[in-house]
This record gives sequence, C-alpha cells and structure tokens, in this order.
Amino acid sequence: MSRMLAFAMATLVLGYSSFTCARADEIPDGSLTPEDYIQRGLPPLDRPWTVADYDAAERVLLGMRIGQLPHSSSPRSRAVIEKLTDPRNLDIYADRAIALHTRLAAIEELAMIELQFARPYAASTILNAAFENDVFELGAFFLQTLVVRFDLQDELATSLAGRNQPSATDMERLQQERAGLGPSIHGLCKMLQDRDDSNNSGRAYLARAISAAYPKLAYRLPADAQAELDATVHDVARNDPSAEVRAALSSFAPGG
Repeated sequence: MSRMLAFAMATLVLGYSSFTCARADEIPDGSLTPEDYIQRGLPPLDRPWTVADYDAAERVLLGMRIGQLPHSSSPRSRAVIEKLTDPRNLDIYADRAIALHTRLAAIEELAMIELQFARPYAASTILNAAFENDVFELGAFFLQTLVVRFDLQDELATSLAGRNQPSATDMERLQQERAGLGPSIHGLCKMLQDRDDSNNSGRAYLARAISAAYPKLAYRLPADAQAELDATVHDVARNDPSAEVRAALSSFAPGG
C-alpha cells in the first residue's frame, strides 16, 4: 500500500506540473450547488464524513465533467471542498473504541481516495486556474491524513511490542510503511518548488500544512530521506519569491 501511495503522489506531482505549464485562460464557474451534488448521491455536509462517505463522494464527483467539479473559489460550491478537506473528518481515527485494524484499513483507503480526487483537480487547472487552490488544499489534507495514518502505525508498533514474538509479516508491513512515507511527503514539498507567482495563496496554504505536519512526520523517515526532504523545504524557505510562503516556512530558514 505504501508503494502505491508513493507512486500515486509522484504521478500527481508530475501531472500538476505539466498541466499548470499549459494552463488555458479561466472559464466561467460550471460547478453545482451542494444540494445538486447531494441529489446525485453526495453525502450530507452537516456531519463528519467516514471513509464510506468519501467513497460515495468519489463516485459522484469523479463521474462528473471536470468543469462541474466543486472548487473553493466558487461561492456556489465552496462548501463541498470545505467538507472534503475538513480535518474533523479525521477525528474518528483516534477513537480507540474502534478496533485498530479497522481504523488502519480505513485510513489507508481514505488516503487512496484522496489521491483519486486530486488527479482530476490537477487536470482541471488546464481549464480554470481557480482549481489550483483545490490541488493545494487537497494536498494539505492528504498531509494531515498521513499524520493520522502514522500515528496509527505507532499505535500498532506499541501493540506489537507488547507481544513476545511479533509476526514477521507485521514487522515487514511497518518497515514498508516507513519506506513509503518519504516519497509521499517529498512529493507535496516539490509542489511548492513549482514557483508560479499566480497562486501564492494556495502555495502558502500548503506550506503552512507542511510546517505543521513536518515535526510529526520527519523523525519517522530514514536518515537519507529526511536529508532530502530537509533540503527541499529549506530551499523553499530561503529562496521562494513569495513572502507569504517564506513566512509559512520561517522555522526552516536560517535563524528560524
């Protein structure tokens, strides 16, 4: 699963870069109202979403034309993006009344669904620059999901440590998860290095998410992966043309 996530993230970053390079002029807002999406099967917006709700949302939204996707720049459909990226949807994974293996399976499925959402939004930037904000917001939410995912992995490691003889399969899975963490985080950081001045607010949003998540994730990386990630983030913190992005990563700059 971790290798699939790393490959999907790399595909997303490459797709985002190519589409933004060739982006056409903006077109009128073709998104629908929340009520319209709900009539088509989108879960209600007035409660936290489970992974089953995200699965239902994926079937509804990814079956629509690109121009009909909800986006944060639209007063008409902004509430749908806010629900898709609401960190309160992740609170359920801290509930230890739910079996750990159930929470782990659900958060892994959620991470894959999020990447499925991100691809058409990256593609949508070729039609409308407004969708760039959504790529960054979905990326930030994916990063928050990774934090929760690896908190659950730590919970699993603690559980395994309590056994006299942890199974080789369990330990191998943990090692694979750690190996897949670096490329996923690094892929998000590489998005910041695509320094398009037209969307510094979206890049700053992702930069703030990276700054918040970094201390919770970086120590879990192998030393070489952490060094590579450090170099990327420090480059953006020092050299980015946007003061807003540099401020979001100020703790990584010299003297920060």
